[in-house]
Amino acid sequence: HNSMLSSTENKSPYSLTEYLESIKVAASYFDNLSLARKRLSFYRWNITEELDKNLLEFESSVKRTGGAVMWGNDPDESWSMLKPLTELNSKCAFIPSKITAEIGLSSKHSLPSLNRFMQDNESQYPDTLFVQAKFIIATSGHVYFATQDKNIFEAVNNAKNVCFICGIDSVLNNGYELELAKNLYSLFEYATFGYNFELITKPGKPENRFNQVVSLLVVDHQRSNLLTNANTRKFFPLLNFELPIEVAANFWDIENEDVTPYYGLLQHFLLSPLMNENAKNNSFFYTNNGLNRLAAFLPYNIDVFDAILSERIALDGAKKFRNFASLLQTDYAKLFLDKRKKVSNKKFQSFVREKLLGKDFLLDVGNDKTFVEKYFYDKRKI
Repeated sequence: HNSMLSSTENKSPYSLTEYLESIKVAASYFDNLSLARKRLSFYRWNITEELDKNLLEFESSVKRTGGAVMWGNDPDESWSMLKPLTELNSKCAFIPSKITAEIGLSSKHSLPSLNRFMQDNESQYPDTLFVQAKFIIATSGHVYFATQDKNIFEAVNNAKNVCFICGIDSVLNNGYELELAKNLYSLFEYATFGYNFELITKPGKPENRFNQVVSLLVVDHQRSNLLTNANTRKFFPLLNFELPIEVAANFWDIENEDVTPYYGLLQHFLLSPLMNENAKNNSFFYTNNGLNRLAAFLPYNIDVFDAILSERIALDGAKKFRNFASLLQTDYAKLFLDKRKKVSNKKFQSFVREKLLGKDFLLDVGNDKTFVEKYFYDKRKI
């Protein structure tokens, strides 16, 4: 099974039927899959509630063994941290992932992907490699990386300098949580129990047989936006989960969307509208009626339908408010809202019905009140 991170050109060899059959086999390794999902939900939401504390603990754990953590608030700041590493060695490459796309390592900064680098350099591995980590462990300061692709694994092992990049959504508390998280993530990402290749290391220069210099960049990139809303907060731990193409194809028309099918589907269709001012991405909230079925393929127990429904209601309310505010800024609206003006309301009522309330909304404004007083100041009418 080709890695989702190694190539954006290859198509997944699994059909949905094959994927579901593999899920059954891999799930049999869990004594109680439902309980495992509930436990991971509790662990990750607990970490989210004290994220600042856990990130501080992680940095302190790294510093105790001589390492350091770089922090990137936005893609430009993240690139400013990575650029000096590219200037130290010209033999640089990156493994395509969600975060490398956010920074624009290829599109904006012209770094070659691992595949492209090896094609141009007679299958030699790069000396400096940028790769997205899966998890970071707060209590120990370790970085966990996993892949299904042996070539990627060998490239990471052979690089003289490895810079791991991860989001603030990747924090786990301890090794026990890591064991549970990696098994549940791999189950729904690849339909396997565990990843084919994995490693755990620390920033700095660990005493290991590879003798690598390991760097770490932890980024926000608007991830913290999910934490400001009670409805969206529960989705925060899902940001580093990769929804597989076999599942996504059954929920979204991915062929008509400008999105790389091998990573970021869940974030593109569901989480991006929540992270980035949902009014700009609200169309995604109305394209999927299978949210309860979708929840069955997540490593956590989340009522996706309830959360998205709440966001849809909030979005509709915000849209009506913006439309009404826009009405008040027009001269002809002010004319009809001024009770001192003796002007017929019919034309204005038609305009408001079309632009704001819908054609089925009944308007009956009396002479003693303005439109605003009758239909907006009385909350029972709204």
